Amino acid sequence: MAQISKLIEALTAAEFETLREMSKHHRYASFQLRAHGLLALNAGHKPTIVAAVLQKTAQSVYNWAKWWREDGLAGILNRNKGGAPIKLTAVMLDTAVDCAAKSPLTWR
Repeated sequence: MAQISKLIEALTAAEFETLREMSKHHRYASFQLRAHGLLALNAGHKPTIVAAVLQKTAQSVYNWAKWWREDGLAGILNRNKGGAPIKLTAVMLDTAVDCAAKSPLTWR
């Protein structure tokens, strides 16, 4: 299949190996999926097919490619981590740690 040069440039041997290992062994499944997706794009598969196989939206695949183009590996590891926003500020956490350190937190 032809390289999809509009989305990502051909991967170097080091990039390919890094993504291959990441797709198998990264501790977070979302990062494994991103690596699989980029490898599939590199192999010339269409983004819509990659999205269907990985059960993600095509927009997700386009985002991964964009992040890869902009920042390489750091781009796919540091973007869109998801989850709820942090509710406690650093000051609140420091106060809680100070309170816990000053007195025992048991009923006895």
